[in-house]
Amino acid sequence: MGRAKQPEDPQADAWPMPTARDIAAIVKLLPVFERPGFVAGECMMPEGSTPYWDYVTEVREFEQALYKHKWVVEQFDWPAWLDQARLFNDHLELVAEADLVTIQKLFTTIVRQERFCEGTLDDAFESGLIVAMLRQVKEVASAS
Repeated sequence: MGRAKQPEDPQADAWPMPTARDIAAIVKLLPVFERPGFVAGECMMPEGSTPYWDYVTEVREFEQALYKHKWVVEQFDWPAWLDQARLFNDHLELVAEADLVTIQKLFTTIVRQERFCEGTLDDAFESGLIVAMLRQVKEVASAS
């Protein structure tokens, strides 16, 4: 499969790039997420109420760290990037070619989409995308 095209983003230069501290804040959870049988959460279906996702503590901590440590970029037009994000989800091997800006775009798209479609984050864990992204963050950080 060819290299994923990363669309030019005129605002990318203005994005706050993650520091070593920002990287450590999310990579520290990788061993938890890599555990055999790890389950990010479950869909709760209370009678007479709207179903919702109940995520484990580590996933909630991870989501908060993404916001706090520059992995969710507010000015990024993530809906326009959904097709690109799906490409990475469908072809996990492409994540190994992603730079930190692309990883930020992916995290932003996943986390922001979760607000509109609960379970998106769970799908990203279940497909292996989150673990692949964290491994790539760790790889890029160790190479620099």
